[in-house]
Amino acid sequence: MKVILVRHGEAVEGAVDALRHLTEHGEEQIQTIADYLSKNAISFSKCYYSGRERTKQTAKIICEQISPHTKLEILTLLEPNANPQALINRLSHFNEDILLVGHLPHVQDFVSELLSQNEMRDLNKIIFHPGSMLILSTEDHVNWHIEHYLNPDETASMI
Repeated sequence: MKVILVRHGEAVEGAVDALRHLTEHGEEQIQTIADYLSKNAISFSKCYYSGRERTKQTAKIICEQISPHTKLEILTLLEPNANPQALINRLSHFNEDILLVGHLPHVQDFVSELLSQNEMRDLNKIIFHPGSMLILSTEDHVNWHIEHYLNPDETASMI
């Protein structure tokens, strides 16, 4: 199983938080992720976002290119201050590859909780800038590993 974890792209400032939408640069960041996934034949069968406008836009851009028939679903466990352990518990119900689109601090906290101590050294290299993507994989829902990290404002890197 793979989890493609994406922090929403750059969003406009000053609006009501739940209604903030992506800037043009934010849309470009997410298109870079979609292009990367497409080029590397990385797909998913489920797509979840927090319910906030910028995560919905992010999920839509990626899904339209990678998996156009996949339904976008709200998952409140992706909200910025949600309990990361609750999301980890929910992952145990999935076997297929999924896309999760969320926010800081949740995405960072979620990954910190999910990874074993051996993988934590790699996490120190990862900063969840807007539009960043991290692909995690597991065979047993217990031992998770980092496969790819992409910050679209920099060069794609593999860890």
